[in-house]
Amino acid sequence: MNGAALAADPRLAAAVEDIGRRSGVDYFDDDVVRGVLGAHRVRYGPSTWLSLVGFLGGLVLLLPAADGGGALMLAGAAVLLVVSIPVLLLSGAVTQQRRRHPQLIAYRQVLTAALEHGAPVVHIPGWLPTPSS
Repeated sequence: MNGAALAADPRLAAAVEDIGRRSGVDYFDDDVVRGVLGAHRVRYGPSTWLSLVGFLGGLVLLLPAADGGGALMLAGAAVLLVVSIPVLLLSGAVTQQRRRHPQLIAYRQVLTAALEHGAPVVHIPGWLPTPSS
C-alpha cells in the first residue's frame, strides 16, 4: 500500500490523515512508513534462540533421567529448564509489547481503512498487531 493509493480516494485520505495525526506519522510518505515498519519489526534475538535450545536440551536430558539415568542428567536438565523457561517467558512478553507499539497499531488501522474503502491491499504482514478499536 503506497501513499498515492491512499490519497486517491478523498474519504480514505481523510481517514488516513486522521490516523496519522493521532499517531504522529505521515502514512502518505512511503519512506517514512518503510522506516516505521523497519524500526518496529519484531525479531527474535539470540537470547530467545539460545533459551529455546537450552529448553529443548533440558527436555532431552530429562527423558533419560526419568528412566533412571542418574542424578547428573537430572541436575543438568533442571538447570537448563530453570534458566531457559523464564527467559522464554520474558522474551514472549517483550515481543507482545513490541507488537503493540502505537505506530504499528496505527499502520494496521490504515490498512483496515483501506480495505473498508475498497483500496487494493496486496499484503498485510502477519507480524503486525491487530487494529485497536
